[in-house]
Parts: sequence; structure tokens; C-alpha cells
Amino acid sequence: MNNPLWLKPEAMVRCAHCGERQRVALAAVGYQCRSCAADWRWVACGNCDRLDVVREELPAVECSGCHTVHVSWWKTGDSESIAEVVVERRQRLEAGRWRRWKRWALVIGLLFAAPLLGAWLCALAGRAG
Repeated sequence: MNNPLWLKPEAMVRCAHCGERQRVALAAVGYQCRSCAADWRWVACGNCDRLDVVREELPAVECSGCHTVHVSWWKTGDSESIAEVVVERRQRLEAGRWRRWKRWALVIGLLFAAPLLGAWLCALAGRAG
């Protein structure tokens, strides 16, 4: 897998059952909560491209965005090709989160840097005069 160097190989997830936070590899299509042992799978909706996390034992899942009902992909014959779609969607979402984080960091940095730069320039002008 050729990921950009800035893309982290893991993402933080929160168990919808107990609330425990843990890191899960972006290449994973599911995980087991280390606290309550609940098994979870990611589901990419084929209709609206939304990514949801659902309990693994469900025979069918409903998209939380468009309410389309899908058969649990890991119980079908096409599970390998669908797993690739899920992994690609998770990587795209994490890359978007990373871009948003960088934008906010830049805005906050500029908000702090501009007054400091102004004070420094005023101090330099005061010394010159």
C-alpha cells in the first residue's frame, strides 16, 4: 500500500457500546473493543458513500445517512473487493481530518503570530526613534 508519509497508519476510534477509545489500523475493516469485546465492522454505503461502524453480528445494516439497507458485506461472496472499498474510504476520511487539523493549526498560529509580530515591530520602531 503506497500511503503518503503524512497519513497516519492508525486512527482513534470510540466503541459505540462502552465508549472506550483505541487506535485501529487504517487498513483494518473491523476491530474488537479492548474493553467490552464487542466486534465492529465499517460499512461504506454504496448509495451515499457514507462510512458507518456497525456490530459484526448484524445480518443487514442500515445507512445512517440515506437509510438504505445493505446486506452485511463480510457475509457475502464479494467481501474481499468490498473490503478494499471500505479501507479506501477510511483512508480518505482520515486524510480529510488531517487536512482540517492542519488548517485549524495554521489559523490559530496566525492569530497568535500576528500580534506578536506587531509588538516586535513596534519595539524595533521604538528603539530606532
